[in-house]
Amino acid sequence: MFIMKKYFLLIVALLLCYSCAEKTPLQRLIHDADVVKVFVYSGNAVAMHYESNDVGTIQHWKNFIADDTAKTSGDCIQGDKIIFKTSEDSTVMKFSLKEGCRYVTYQLNGMSYNKSLTEEGRMFIDSLMRVQ
Repeated sequence: MFIMKKYFLLIVALLLCYSCAEKTPLQRLIHDADVVKVFVYSGNAVAMHYESNDVGTIQHWKNFIADDTAKTSGDCIQGDKIIFKTSEDSTVMKFSLKEGCRYVTYQLNGMSYNKSLTEEGRMFIDSLMRVQ
């Protein structure tokens, strides 16, 4: 019985440590966002505009942008935009749906980031474009 109590306390302590783990800048940005906007362009014209202030929908973007360091290419033109707005600020992410260019680039707190757009994210944006 004593051993089971030790294991139980160990599991509880690990869960508490895990839940208190520091969020990455990307996770914090998405978590704190009040609005997400997506703009896809065709030339200079807006081909698709999407906007949501639904917290659950915004949180899905954690699955759409990988918290990694994406391989980038100088051949890619990141002409489309994802904007996360918080009460204090907006962060503009540039992206492309072109094969080999599916990553977002943005600056946050003076740092530059390149993160992969996940397959789920690409499919979500594609589905938005089909609705337009």
